[in-house]
Amino acid sequence: MVARRLVAAVTAVLTLTAAGIQAQPNSTPPSSTPPETGGETGYGFHSPETGGEINRKVSANRLPYPSVRSRLNWEHARTASDAGSAVERKSTPQRKQPFFKSLLLPGWGQLSEGNRFKAYAFFAVEATLITSLTAFQIYKGWLEDDYRAFARQHAGISGDKDHQYYVDIGNWLNNDDFNQQRLRNRQFDQLYTDFSDSWCWDSDENRLHFKSVRIDADRAGQKSLIVVGALILNHLFSAVDASGKSNSNSGKVTLESHQDGGISVGLNYRF
Repeated sequence: MVARRLVAAVTAVLTLTAAGIQAQPNSTPPSSTPPETGGETGYGFHSPETGGEINRKVSANRLPYPSVRSRLNWEHARTASDAGSAVERKSTPQRKQPFFKSLLLPGWGQLSEGNRFKAYAFFAVEATLITSLTAFQIYKGWLEDDYRAFARQHAGISGDKDHQYYVDIGNWLNNDDFNQQRLRNRQFDQLYTDFSDSWCWDSDENRLHFKSVRIDADRAGQKSLIVVGALILNHLFSAVDASGKSNSNSGKVTLESHQDGGISVGLNYRF
């Protein structure tokens, strides 16, 4: 009777021990490999009820293991850096396109960027300057034809002459007075010795009228040069504005005037 009870007790102990061993969790540590789907990873343990592994998914922000979370953060930062570099590489050619468009036609670059107000403003300035340049050139041509015809009629000149010749005949009644003054100043290279270069005004009033018309023609030509300079500036300013660097040190427009009446325009631009 005692032997039977002892055997039953040993059998119960062995049964409990075997059940405890089967209920232990899987000793395999969770994987440190980043999840393939965004924001989740998992780990598992052995289940005595189902005889298999149960997988549990957790958020990447609540990962229980620092190594997994650090790896995910590093990959996210690298992806963002690669994306930023790609955007920067693409933005450089795109920024150059409006610059060259507006350099060719002021306002074109602004229009391609969707800034219609600035585009129309540059278009209007360009049209106004071109119209002004055309008007000054036509007016200058009319005045030149008038004073040349007037000089042939009242001063007796013949043939086509250069601009300096018309300046001289407007300051002197005849070529003899002019040559005598040049001889006194020992300016022998400026003498008019050819008969075809001689002139003689029929009155001083006509000479003064000729001189006035000739000066008006020269002023119209000077205004044309100013308009040309304004056209160049309009192209440069529009190009710098279209590139988005009008307020930076990368684009700089310089304008210089010279003693001889000319002007020079320069552009210092860095892409």
